[in-house]
This record gives sequence, structure tokens and C-alpha cells, in this order.
Amino acid sequence: MKRVRNIAPWSLSLIAWLSGQTGCAHRPRRAEVLHQSLVAEPTLAPVVVQPSLALAPCDRGVGGVILHAPNVDLACGPAQSCGVRVPFGITNCTTDSINVRHMRVTDAKGRIIEYDTGSDGRSIAPGKSELVFRFNFSATGQYSIVATGDDDRSIGIGAFKVSNSVHDAAVASCKKSGGTLERLGMHGIEGCNRKTADGNKVCRDGDECESACLFERFEVIEPATTTRHAMGRPVGKCSGTSANFGCHAFIRRGASRDRPISLPNRANVTCVD
Repeated sequence: MKRVRNIAPWSLSLIAWLSGQTGCAHRPRRAEVLHQSLVAEPTLAPVVVQPSLALAPCDRGVGGVILHAPNVDLACGPAQSCGVRVPFGITNCTTDSINVRHMRVTDAKGRIIEYDTGSDGRSIAPGKSELVFRFNFSATGQYSIVATGDDDRSIGIGAFKVSNSVHDAAVASCKKSGGTLERLGMHGIEGCNRKTADGNKVCRDGDECESACLFERFEVIEPATTTRHAMGRPVGKCSGTSANFGCHAFIRRGASRDRPISLPNRANVTCVD
């Protein structure tokens, strides 16, 4: 039987460490740049919902084959791996036994997943109900179900919905704060990436920015003389977003209180995954 596999949880590593190098007369000291991550490491505990299913008996005057599947709320946040084992049941309200061979599940995009019930199928007597399968799903949306018999003809239809109220609330909250819930970093963990109010503002210290101060150049504080190099400080611009994944040269918080460094120099680059 074919099953939908949930994505295994993985962990996100955010590394942002860099130290300066003490210089001497013939070797200028490197600019000290440090970015302290503004994104907390998420909790990636897997969430697997296993709802129960009540198989109702046939009502008087109601015939045919009834497919049962509950609507499910995953109720897990953006930083979690979510899945659900949806139970499917069938009630035979006809006067003859039926033999269920296949179950076809179609999502809102028209993608079809087909499951078989084994080489002999699943026989259900008149007036009886049976739990046929538990299928694994991880994507939200509306699903339709079709059960087919020995001749591959439809013998019953049904529908169910997989939603995620916690994730929907996170999307709404992020949007309200001016951000976008998106996959961040090389591992693609979802997070709220907000636009900052001070993007592109000139900065000389990470403390001067809402998010981070991104290095652009060095400015000369003291011109060179015949006995020493010119002295200067790093200058940058504030990041326009709260998340700064990728490789950047960051001007650390408190950098404006450091003594000037020898020029020419270069800023080290930190890669945040």
C-alpha cells in the first residue's frame, strides 16, 4: 500500500561568530565584525495528529455507500514538522456485500494518490461499517475520496479537510506586523521576516539598527602620517529586513566604542545558514 511520507524533522544551526585580529606596525588589524543572530532557534518537535473516527450506522431511507473521513486541524506552528494520520471508514447501506479494491484521494490541485486494499480487497457486508485505512498527510487543503470496487467503478465518494489554525494565526500575526512568513536559511525553516523602519540608514554600530548594520566601507578618522597608517572605522547601512541569512559583513553591536583600526583593511564575512 502506498503511503504519503512526512518530512523528517531536522534542526537549524545559526552560527555567527567572528573575532578581530590584533595588528602590529607592519600588519593592519582587521576590522572586528560580529552579528548576533536575531532569529531564535526554533523548536522542531514533530506533531502527528491521530484523530478518531465514529462510524455512524445506516439511517433509515438512506442507501448507497458512505465514506467517512474527519476534518482535521494540525494545530502546529511554522517551526514544527506536522503530519496527520487520517482514518477512512466505509458504511455499506446497500442490500448487497461490497468489495473495496482502491481508494483514490485527490487534493485541491488535482493531484491523485491511490491506495489499494490488498490482493483480495476489503469485503463489507450490508448494513456494516468498517475502518478501512489510516492515511498519512502533511499538506493542508481540501481532499476528495473515491472508493472503487472490483470493476474499478466508483462505489462511494467523500471529502475531508486538513487545516492548521496555529499556522494560519502565525501568518496573520506576521502580516499584521508588516512581515511575511517565509522559508528562511538553507534549511527552509519558516519564520516571520519583517521590514525594518530604518533600512538603508547609515550606521557605524549594530546598536544603531533595528536589525543589523551591514558593512559597506571604511571611513578615515585620522589620515596617514610618515610613521603610521591611516586610522578609520567601518561604516554601513541598516538592513531592510529582520532576517539576514546568507553571507554578509556585519558591523557588530558596540563597534563604535572600539578604537580606530589601521587602514587599508577589510571586513570579514559571516555566513548565517
